[in-house]
Amino acid sequence: MSARYIGVDVGGTNVVAGLVDEERRVLARAKAKAAGAKSDAALAGLIARLAREAAAEGGAAPEEIGGIGIGSPGVLRPGDGLVLYSCNTPLGPTELLAPLREAWNAPVFLGNDADCAALCEAAPGGAVHGCRSAVVVTLGTGVGGAYVQDGVLWRGHNGCAMEAGHMTVRADGRRCPCGRRGCWEQYASATALKRMTREAMRKDRESLLWTLAAENGGKVGGRLAFEAMRRGDRTAKRVTDAYLFYLAAGVCNLINLLQPDRLCLAGGVAGERDEDLLYPLRERVSREEAARCGLPRTEIVKAARGGDAGVVGAAMLCMNH
Repeated sequence: MSARYIGVDVGGTNVVAGLVDEERRVLARAKAKAAGAKSDAALAGLIARLAREAAAEGGAAPEEIGGIGIGSPGVLRPGDGLVLYSCNTPLGPTELLAPLREAWNAPVFLGNDADCAALCEAAPGGAVHGCRSAVVVTLGTGVGGAYVQDGVLWRGHNGCAMEAGHMTVRADGRRCPCGRRGCWEQYASATALKRMTREAMRKDRESLLWTLAAENGGKVGGRLAFEAMRRGDRTAKRVTDAYLFYLAAGVCNLINLLQPDRLCLAGGVAGERDEDLLYPLRERVSREEAARCGLPRTEIVKAARGGDAGVVGAAMLCMNH
């Protein structure tokens, strides 16, 4: 039997573990809310539990696991298994690998979550495979970024490059937990989209947004504004237009700076319908980016692996070693 690996995608909202084979197929999954882990030790324990559950769900005994990879947001020191700082999770400095090393007779690796998504999408079958240069942007609880040049992740001299979510898109804008104002992830993350939706609802009590939220148990999710917009709600349309405005602003910044062959959108928000997100984003960027003089232009695409990119990329941390 070919080797199988565990990939763990640690997000600000959910933690997902997957059993992944050498062909990068996800054979089984286990998932839990990140909010259930109230401390560093609890989160490390949750990761260890989900890894066991994913292996058991896929019928893999612990001794059959070739390695475990963890993709975490934040500033990392991967060799030591340390998360030094994370803006959207209660991490730092945190040792995430110790419980796994104690429980599993397998190598364990740590990597940035956006880097993991980029590893997956740069592999055969991925959205940026074969590109000489590519940017991957993850739209989740925060906004992450990764840059791949000639098949190699560019991490900067200290391993912390491409924190795209913390470039400013609005001077004197909203305060970010990182300490700055106007960070991109305060306007283009799933968290930002939910906040913008709630703010719009408070201003318009007659909006269809209220009805759809009630049908969802009162929950204001990241898809709510897009769903109400598709049904003709004008307030929801203002929310999605504002979201696309800021998403395009950040995408243009990255394209103008790096001029990659492709820019790939991953994460939960990227799962929206192409006609509501990808196509209008392309149109906005085409009007604003610098290369408008007949030069080759960056192609904007969505992740080929969808929500699995982070899990598969985390498992690839093991495969690549």
